[in-house]
Amino acid sequence: MKKGFTLVELMAVIILLGALSLVAVPAVNHYIESSREKSYEATVSKLKEAAANWYMEYGGSISWNNNGDKKTYELQLSTIKNSEFLANEDIKNPKTGENLDGCFLVSKDNITERVTYQFYEGCAY
Repeated sequence: MKKGFTLVELMAVIILLGALSLVAVPAVNHYIESSREKSYEATVSKLKEAAANWYMEYGGSISWNNNGDKKTYELQLSTIKNSEFLANEDIKNPKTGENLDGCFLVSKDNITERVTYQFYEGCAY
């Protein structure tokens, strides 16, 4: 009597592994994309914190654009990098692996004096 697997048994195992990979690969890809998105949000949050610190130091000397009920100011990421609030080195975009560049649109409400920061990649808003 010969020992070993038949061709049918080997084919069944290969088909089973293929079916498992059809389920596993999309799940893993979703997990990776979700992790990159969370990492991107954490990076932008740190940049926002640096922008807020920059504003507290230099906010009194900036020229605001008056837009009706609020004032706005475009704060370049390179400006924050050149200050003591952020290391002057390349910041990688976790989603793409490329250098992250952009700016914050700093808005200040004329009535409440509340300041908000919105990050835009490539300064396109």
